[in-house]
Amino acid sequence: MPHLVTLVVTLAVSWLWFGRAPQSALTEYVARRATATATQARPIGTPTPVVVVPADITRQELLDVTAQTNALWSAVYVSRAQLHAADLASAVELNDVVRAQQVLLSLDDALAMAAEVAPTEYRDPIAQLRIEVIGIRQDFPIRPDGIGARVQRIRQALVPLIGAPVPTR
Repeated sequence: MPHLVTLVVTLAVSWLWFGRAPQSALTEYVARRATATATQARPIGTPTPVVVVPADITRQELLDVTAQTNALWSAVYVSRAQLHAADLASAVELNDVVRAQQVLLSLDDALAMAAEVAPTEYRDPIAQLRIEVIGIRQDFPIRPDGIGARVQRIRQALVPLIGAPVPTR
């Protein structure tokens, strides 16, 4: 009974205060999205917009820009791997096995993403680093001796890959 009285009083006060019954944030969001999509709709006969590429851009220039973009993303992913390697070094130093295993997975993931977009000449060194990371991940619970030195070798091997020159024409 006291809960029912509290509910009635709350609804009455909200009606007096706001002038309407309270709505949830979800209902208001759905209502805004419905009106936004309704105003953005195009008539049925309207053609879809087409991206216009300037006539002076050749296919080779597009491929060059794509290669440069991929090389930059590869450098970003290798930089991320370098940060994960630094976190791994601190986790190994603190002998935090759980954190080290998590960082090893993140490091391997960053190297995998870098290998996908890396220029051809950098894919083999990245693949070798991934093999080393997998070896560390398998050896860490069993033989933690020497893991710190292996992590330092990985950190040193990542540095030249970050500063790799962007391929040009």
